[in-house]
This record gives sequence, structure tokens and C-alpha cells, in this order.
Amino acid sequence: MRPLHIVLIVAIVVLAGGGVWFGLGPSSSQKPSRFFETKPDYDTSGGQPMRPRWKE
Repeated sequence: MRPLHIVLIVAIVVLAGGGVWFGLGPSSSQKPSRFFETKPDYDTSGGQPMRPRWKE
């Protein structure tokens, strides 16, 4: 095979792979999952005082 044929084949494979990558990827119109979000009414006041453990 000539080097030009090899370059063309590699370019076609890369372009096809990029098309598949972007075609099967998640769409930008979908909202992300709310799995990691906290409740809006979560009380964050008070809590544990922060102090170094090595001074206990």
C-alpha cells in the first residue's frame, strides 16, 4: 500500500470514530441527575465545632 492510502484510511477511521463519539454522547438538553443534591430545607446551622484531633 502507498503511504497516501494509509493516511486516508487512518483519517477516515478517526473521523468516523469522532462522529460516533459525538453522536452517542449525552445531549446538552438533558438535565443532570439530582442524586447528589441536598435538600433545600437542610439545616446547616450549629454543628460540630472544628478543632484539630491531635489536641484532644
